[in-house]
Amino acid sequence: ISSAGKYVNLFEENFSKYLDINHTITVSNGTTALHLALVALGITKDDEVIISNHNGAYGSFAIEYVGAKPVFIESKKKTWNIDPSLIEDRITKKTKAIMIVHIYGYACDMNAIMKIAKKHNLKVIEDAAESHGASINGKKCGTFGDISIFSFYANKIITSGEGGAVVTNSQELAQKCRYYKNLCFKINGPRDFQHLNIGYNYRLSNLHAAILCAQLEKIDYYIQKRNSNFNIFKNYFLSSNISKYFSFPEPEPNSFNVAWVNVIKLGNTNLQINDLMKEINKKGVDSRN
Repeated sequence: ISSAGKYVNLFEENFSKYLDINHTITVSNGTTALHLALVALGITKDDEVIISNHNGAYGSFAIEYVGAKPVFIESKKKTWNIDPSLIEDRITKKTKAIMIVHIYGYACDMNAIMKIAKKHNLKVIEDAAESHGASINGKKCGTFGDISIFSFYANKIITSGEGGAVVTNSQELAQKCRYYKNLCFKINGPRDFQHLNIGYNYRLSNLHAAILCAQLEKIDYYIQKRNSNFNIFKNYFLSSNISKYFSFPEPEPNSFNVAWVNVIKLGNTNLQINDLMKEINKKGVDSRN
């Protein structure tokens, strides 16, 4: 019932197959996955990590956990994701990595980001917490960067209630993640309670992993259902008499995106968002900022 068991191994194997990546390391949640990814990459005090400014606070928290500094980049107006054209101006001698987030399930321009990272010898961390199954030219989000993370929180595409994963093609990074997530117990050595580094208890239980195994079997159905629901919401708003005030994120070329949430932007109007929320609530549609 704890962190050792067949379902942990089975989910890690099956999720790696689904993504077409070498290693999946299950962890307790998406935020601990972000922290573990930074630790594995050796990001430390006074380093700088470039990150999108349109984002949850979790990536920034993880950067602060290791003593590094988040450097915020503006997002594209149309896609709402990080604008690669603004990244190079913010790179300094202290910059060690770019942490991107595929916001709301919409894929970033990973081709442009990877070119910049290669040019400046920077690591890339993909926050794919919201984008299970999204892809660019058939390549899944979470498989472009050096190391990537997923969340399996209750509202995600697949869920274990709480949970997360780090994924990578690097054997070295995978071993570091497995080492640090388990309190720095020796991976292949005796359990002698000799800890050579400061570790973290970021393990996922076998019970949670069993739920994830079942969820992964239905991931294509969940994605289809969410995308279908988003189209219903989108058509609902675009058929209203104030449709000119609404906009939605636009996908990058050759990308397949997943509607993790149904998102809409209000603009070019004096209409207040709180008034709109009250009106649509009367129609039975819940919403929040």
